[in-house]
Amino acid sequence: MKHQGDIQGGAREARGQPFSGNDGRAAKPIYARRSFFFLTLIMVGACATVMAVISVTLYRHEIRKQRELLQVTAQSQARLIEAIARYDANVAGILRDADPGHDATAATLSRIINAHEQYEGFGKTGEFTLARRDKDSIVFILRHRHGAIEQPAPVAFDSDLAEPMRRALNGLSGTVIGLDYRGETVLAAHEPVAVLNLGIVAKIDMAEIRKPFIRSGLSAAVISLLVVLAGTTAFFWIGKPIIARLEAHSRDLEKEIEDRIQAEEALRESEIMNRSLLEGSPVCNKIIDLDFKLRYMSAAGLKMLKLTDVEPYYGQPFPFEFYPESVRATLIKGLKQAMAGEISSVEVPIHDIEGHEVWCHTTFVPAVDDDGRVEYVIGTSVDITDRKRAEEQRLSLERQMQHAQKLESLGVLAGGIAHDFNNLLMTILGNADLALLELSPYAPARENIKEIEKASKRAAELAKQMLAYSGKGRFVIESIDLRELIGEMAHLLKVSISKKAELKYNFADNLPPFDGDATQIRQIIMNLITNASEAIGDKSGVIALSTGAMECDRTYLDGGYEILRAGLDEPLPEGLYVYLEVADTGCGMDNETIEKAFDPFFSTKFSGRGLGLAAVLGIVRGHHGAINIYSELTKGTTFKILFPASELPVSGDAIQKQDMDEAQAWHGRGTVLIADDEETIRVVGKQMLSRMGFSVLTAADGREAVEVFRKHADKIDCVLLDLTMPRMNGEEAFRELRRIRPDVRVILCSGYNEQDVTQHFAGKGLAGFIQKPYILAALRAKLMEVLPGDKA
Repeated sequence: MKHQGDIQGGAREARGQPFSGNDGRAAKPIYARRSFFFLTLIMVGACATVMAVISVTLYRHEIRKQRELLQVTAQSQARLIEAIARYDANVAGILRDADPGHDATAATLSRIINAHEQYEGFGKTGEFTLARRDKDSIVFILRHRHGAIEQPAPVAFDSDLAEPMRRALNGLSGTVIGLDYRGETVLAAHEPVAVLNLGIVAKIDMAEIRKPFIRSGLSAAVISLLVVLAGTTAFFWIGKPIIARLEAHSRDLEKEIEDRIQAEEALRESEIMNRSLLEGSPVCNKIIDLDFKLRYMSAAGLKMLKLTDVEPYYGQPFPFEFYPESVRATLIKGLKQAMAGEISSVEVPIHDIEGHEVWCHTTFVPAVDDDGRVEYVIGTSVDITDRKRAEEQRLSLERQMQHAQKLESLGVLAGGIAHDFNNLLMTILGNADLALLELSPYAPARENIKEIEKASKRAAELAKQMLAYSGKGRFVIESIDLRELIGEMAHLLKVSISKKAELKYNFADNLPPFDGDATQIRQIIMNLITNASEAIGDKSGVIALSTGAMECDRTYLDGGYEILRAGLDEPLPEGLYVYLEVADTGCGMDNETIEKAFDPFFSTKFSGRGLGLAAVLGIVRGHHGAINIYSELTKGTTFKILFPASELPVSGDAIQKQDMDEAQAWHGRGTVLIADDEETIRVVGKQMLSRMGFSVLTAADGREAVEVFRKHADKIDCVLLDLTMPRMNGEEAFRELRRIRPDVRVILCSGYNEQDVTQHFAGKGLAGFIQKPYILAALRAKLMEVLPGDKA
């Protein structure tokens, strides 16, 4: 039997109290001072180590974050500059005939420099640099922000300075820590701008990155040292009398044992009470021992897991088999946190005994005794399946709406650019058309002007693609038999694909027609076939072109590439749809590429313009259709295009061609007023009208057009009215002209398509519409249609 003193000493050791030896004397002061000294050293050392590790870790993280940010910024700016350069180069081809001195590269650099003047940099030292190599020197182009430097002096190419820019001009892309043109150490991302033989660098001084870490590290170290010294001193002096009192009270071990027994009995009573409370709860409750054994589970838990009896699981290890293997580590972590005295929550799925899955929200709460020691863990699991499903649906709808809004915004931008582009083309194409009429068939310049006319028509097609992307590109609507339309294109499709690609057809019989613009549907087919051929590349492969009809329900329509809508809140209707499917056995696409496939100017091809699929999407949206994509890397891609079927019979050509000889012999009489804010268009239009025999009046905007018409209302036979003009637009001017003379014949002119423009004039007496850019023959045909016979 143990001596009473030994038992008391053991109790003190068990409670962490200092044992002074068999004689009960307290430790000597010298021992306490040494303990205090060593304790202080250990705590200071620990704090210093932790602060050093944290500072270094955060510093490295900041360097990595800045490196990634600079690299993304430099790459995006380089691609933007290249895109601007290609655009200026394309426009230069059109403008160079009018201005032989036009320099596309100079125009691009001028735009970049002007844009950079408005840029204020990032951070205190961050900036962009753009430079070119001139023999053995690096010549900087942009104004820089440091000091009074407007533009740094050239740097020798083989010097130690401007290391990031030297790498960029050597065609290297990446990041580096090195000296910039000032000799300062910087973190920089460098990127070549291949189109212009330039280099671009996004950089920030390393001193700026280091400064907050050095300052915060020193401050934290000083504060930690002071806190540790104050804390250990207070602990020593405050704890000294407490320790003495604890030693005096710890001699009665029998009382301690009695208290422990009473506490255990109280704990058992508490567990019984907890079980009664947990059993009455409608959620799954369970009690887990500290050795991960299941002690109890409520009736709601049995129901959730579809168990008839839980007794076989009691006293056994926690049943992790009901949880997917991928989430068991998360579950164990939450249990361990609760066993350590912290409340924890996890969201993990549970499989019932039949294998059905239920994402549950489980909370683990530690049950503690009077001394604060954890005795077991109470787990509460709530079924949140419906809530998670609703949240996912909400997030999915938000993503779809954001994507639709992005496409709609880009469409508005594309339509606006195409409209302004058409005004420029009107001037070029109109003057070329007039020049050809004036020149002798044997004139040497005739072929050059024909090339101008050909290039202008190509540019007009590009503008139509941009209008198509905006969903505003339909011009001639007719009832289309898809099988017949593809049959007419068979030879063109065959010569448009790679020689190693085999084209197969799979047409459905008795295909219903649909309403659409045949020209634009042909553009969809050509773009998809061309993409399929390029995906196959130099390898042998198959391109399958199929047609058919199918009933589309809400689930199928909403599961497409996006919810295509006439408006953001108007989904596609359920019903019969005609589909066109183009499948290839090419390289396929990953999910990231699919997400960007329809963005304008995005292309996986080095020389691609990125307008093909963007135009396809716009045309489909304009026809109130849908797109589905199925693709897998190395296994190919399938595009399925759906159009709402029509009840109308298939008709012939929508527009009857006029006899060209008769049209060319037609001359008009009377006066025409042409109103346009572009002077070049007024000049070209006046020449065309004069050539046809008309007297011509002009106006520079809507208000001037109304004033001119009011003065000459009796003799003006027709008005060519531009839609978008300053001071008073075409719609407002049209109303004023009708008030002056209700029978006035007005032909509306616009770069937008007829359907979008004329819907605002329905039933208001508009005589006709002509789309820019137009040539003399098109204008003559429209006037022949609008003016009465006595004016010919």
